[in-house]
Amino acid sequence: MTLTPEMQAHRDRLDAWRSKSHAEQLAYFGAFRPEDQRAALARVAACPDRGGVLPISQQPEGCARCGELSECRRGLGAVAGRVSLRECLACCQGG
Repeated sequence: MTLTPEMQAHRDRLDAWRSKSHAEQLAYFGAFRPEDQRAALARVAACPDRGGVLPISQQPEGCARCGELSECRRGLGAVAGRVSLRECLACCQGG
């Protein structure tokens, strides 16, 4: 299989990341702080605008089994009203 230039560039970036030591990867993202993660997830769980996980038919192609997207009653998300946990975390980050 011949890789497109974009695919090869992506593969090269993955290889570069994987070649880093665990310490180098942690330094890139900062220290892992479980208490921060728990607090952020608690803010998401307490959000009055967050609904349930959307049905499989409303999940993105190729991700139908993971149940990634949830309802957003504020209408946020790449598709209005459908948000990932990452989008919820970004929205709730300010408190």
